[in-house]
Amino acid sequence: MTIMDIAAEAGVSIATVSRVLNQPEKVKPKTRERVQAILKKHHYRPNAIAQGLVRNTLHTVGILSVDIRREHFSTSAYTLESLFFDWGYTTILCNTGNDLRKKIEYLRILAERKVDGLVLLGSIFCHPDIEQAIARYMPHTPIILTNGQMPLPNIYSILGDNARGMEQLVEHIVHKGCKKPLLIHQDLSLNAQRKLAGFRLGMQLCNLPVEEHTIWSCGREDETGISVIDPILQTVSDFDALICADDLMAIGIIRYLKDRGISVPKDIRVTGYGNSRQGSLSIPSLTTIDSKEVEMAETAANMLHQMIEKKESLQEHFPVFVKPELIIRESA
Repeated sequence: MTIMDIAAEAGVSIATVSRVLNQPEKVKPKTRERVQAILKKHHYRPNAIAQGLVRNTLHTVGILSVDIRREHFSTSAYTLESLFFDWGYTTILCNTGNDLRKKIEYLRILAERKVDGLVLLGSIFCHPDIEQAIARYMPHTPIILTNGQMPLPNIYSILGDNARGMEQLVEHIVHKGCKKPLLIHQDLSLNAQRKLAGFRLGMQLCNLPVEEHTIWSCGREDETGISVIDPILQTVSDFDALICADDLMAIGIIRYLKDRGISVPKDIRVTGYGNSRQGSLSIPSLTTIDSKEVEMAETAANMLHQMIEKKESLQEHFPVFVKPELIIRESA
């Protein structure tokens, strides 16, 4: 059943059927009802691409994630997809990995598909080449970037205050009596740099020195942080807490310490970051920071939806800051 068949049965022009499908308010009620009845009778489904050309929107939103296996990315993507589905949008989820070429290629692909908006999950997308690709392929598409910033007029930032989150962890363990905490982090992305700055400020506010062996990096390839534990145990003899920049890292370190007869929190206190489900189930359960990934994703979805529907900039409302929350459990 084609649109021509529908028009012939209803006794109207093809243009009238097209208006019923795309701009029903412009068709007289009786005519509209007659055409809609025939459409329903034959279970007619219009071509989405053709409708999109008429309406100048395909009701599609892109989501770019570096690793959808990681809980904070999957939680954000799930939240975004659920909200946009309720608003009648289709989402295209692209998992880029750490391959810069793949990230740029996905931007080109999404631009070709004329997505109405885009969400970039994480500061890992803050790269000059990605910025140039956006300026080239999607200069007018509204884009939400979480935990990062780019100097382009169509990019809007939602930032978790992760520097404050790290300050809270330092304040908490000092309150618990710790005097020599160490920080373990994975990389130097913009988000990681904010956490590092927050740790340094927290130490300063608590009048604790940041010495040569206070800060350790295990590299992004080691998600559990195990690679730095032996060097720490061999090098630093009197530390009393490990502040980890990620929950998974903290959980791996707790297991490693337990296997070597080191009790958490009796001998060493350990904290994570992210408030993952694994952290609440670990033994001991993990003290951590809830970085409010769901709240950030909800804010991103609502503001992007508003910009798409109203076709206006909300740049004056950005960046948006989301406050983290200290979650106190057994490990610290």
